[in-house]
Amino acid sequence: MLVGKLPSQKVFIDANIVANWIAITKRIEEFPEEKRGLALSNLKDKNCRASEAFEFLEAIINNKFADFSFVFTPLCFTEIVSALFKKYIYDVMHENDIPPEDYPSFKHSKKITDEDLLIIADSAKNQLEKIKGKINVIACGDLTTAQKINSYSFLFLVKLRAKSHDAFLLGEAVGMQGHYFITNDNHLIGKAKLVGINEIKLVKPRHFFLDFKAK
Repeated sequence: MLVGKLPSQKVFIDANIVANWIAITKRIEEFPEEKRGLALSNLKDKNCRASEAFEFLEAIINNKFADFSFVFTPLCFTEIVSALFKKYIYDVMHENDIPPEDYPSFKHSKKITDEDLLIIADSAKNQLEKIKGKINVIACGDLTTAQKINSYSFLFLVKLRAKSHDAFLLGEAVGMQGHYFITNDNHLIGKAKLVGINEIKLVKPRHFFLDFKAK
């Protein structure tokens, strides 16, 4: 176990990290117990970023970071489900030899039913039960914090040219006094470094591991 002597620090987790963990967890659970190790190894070889997200969440579940408080917000849950919807739709497109550029129109196709998406959402909720108590859902509790979140969200929209949901998730993290924002979004991390965002540390899962060990 990795054990540090840091005061508890609040770590916000981006939706893409949790969505990748859910996708890989669901995939390996389709295999018999004795074949799951090999299945996981194969998945790691195919998608490095997703596997890093999976290993990061597994480390949290197994209490490898005792000195940190891991959180996400209600909006993050919506984004997690949205990312899983998108993956499912792309998978259906791939199975039907439909090119990726047709995504905007295909997502409204009759091949994608409300029932399919509701099953995905329910499955995501069930998977998130596994991390209950390890990663907590927190929400803005007062007007002052809400005003800070709005101010930072606007700042990130302008300075990072971020998408609205990314700007707001990051605004929530800073407004609620987060120390880290863990994401696999290369554009967001790169832009934050370029323009000098110092209010919070944006890092990838593997860099969080390295940063923690260095302390």
